[in-house]
Amino acid sequence: MNSTQEAKEWKPLLDELTLALRQLHKALVDEEAAAYARKFAPVAGRADLLRLLTTHEHFAWLRVLSELMVDVDELRAGAAVARGDLQGLRSTIEGLVGPRPASLAPFRARYIALMQRTPQVAMAHHALRQVLQRLPAGDGETTSDELHERHVETEGEKHVPPEKDG
Repeated sequence: MNSTQEAKEWKPLLDELTLALRQLHKALVDEEAAAYARKFAPVAGRADLLRLLTTHEHFAWLRVLSELMVDVDELRAGAAVARGDLQGLRSTIEGLVGPRPASLAPFRARYIALMQRTPQVAMAHHALRQVLQRLPAGDGETTSDELHERHVETEGEKHVPPEKDG
């Protein structure tokens, strides 16, 4: 199979992955918005939520997932998708949500806590795992930093990669 043919075959799976990530992100944001409202103040609509997501420390832990979603969108929009890109993507996501060892321990801790107490997060996690199982497994050599660098090159912006915890 040539690379163009392979890229076309991966596009539908990347579409499914995008949908699964968005559903998971929404479930997490909904739960965190409710927690924010209990702790600080009610969220005054979608514009306020977007502002909080991008600026308030309460939501900071979710930014790594938001940035990953942008990186996946950039990969989907590209002309070619290589098997190694998909292997790296799977490895990166599994480093965040499991089963690989945690790439960001604080993210994983909050994520697991929400998954255990929120059915919507648990269901979205399961849907994401179903899609991830269909991505090619790799050796984990491609990192989220490499995927993010590809996005940065495409966008022409300077981003600071998130710090990694053991």
